[in-house]
Amino acid sequence: MKDTSPRRSGFTLIELLIVVCIIGILAGLLSTAILQLTKTAADKRNKNNAERLEAAIVEYWHDMGRWPLPKGAKPTLKKGSGEGLRGSEDEGRSVDTFTYSVSYAGDNDLIVGNLLDAVLPDGTKKTFLDLNGFTTPVEPSVTKWPVRDVVDARLAYRGEATDDEGKAIPARKKPVLVYFAPFVKCPHCETYFSLTGSRDYCTNDDCAYRKQEGKRYRFSRDEKRRPLQLAQPFRISFDLMNNVVEVHAN
Repeated sequence: MKDTSPRRSGFTLIELLIVVCIIGILAGLLSTAILQLTKTAADKRNKNNAERLEAAIVEYWHDMGRWPLPKGAKPTLKKGSGEGLRGSEDEGRSVDTFTYSVSYAGDNDLIVGNLLDAVLPDGTKKTFLDLNGFTTPVEPSVTKWPVRDVVDARLAYRGEATDDEGKAIPARKKPVLVYFAPFVKCPHCETYFSLTGSRDYCTNDDCAYRKQEGKRYRFSRDEKRRPLQLAQPFRISFDLMNNVVEVHAN
């Protein structure tokens, strides 16, 4: 006898749910991989720019015979631990040493400005740093970090930068060179915290969550997985005793 019953076509509800779950898992894995690649690329770009800035400072030292420090810069005395001096009775032992170093965090514009259109000993001008590829804050004077809005440092220096509304940004003779870093924002006090190191809690003592719950707000895994990319200044430190400079982007 011939079967005349209608044949089933399409997917059942269970089959459809299984397909949706598989697609969701694949999308989650793909988004994680993309975020990781983006972070790796940003870290590499920050490191390359830090090396460029450091190389420009060293070149300035070789050509000018001094570091590009601001006028009136005063070194701070730091006590550290180092190896014993050779030829002394302390040879081979770890002894306390003193190193003169001066560090600038938010005001690297005071140093960068000296690298632009510097006057060499013979009277000629030289620019030690190419600003192409660097960014600088939109605000003419930055007092609060981190910042969201940045522009091309080269355009800012030439007075050709504009903001999101197309308005001209005042020319900056000494751009603050910045890099992008991951931050997480506490939803209870609107405070930003850098994720460069390990950060699990909001450390703001005036946070509303701490006052209400009696404990610090703990950032969720999702908040840490999807951080905000905000601008921070390159940190430049000079060891004036050993003639060493380091530029940090973290």
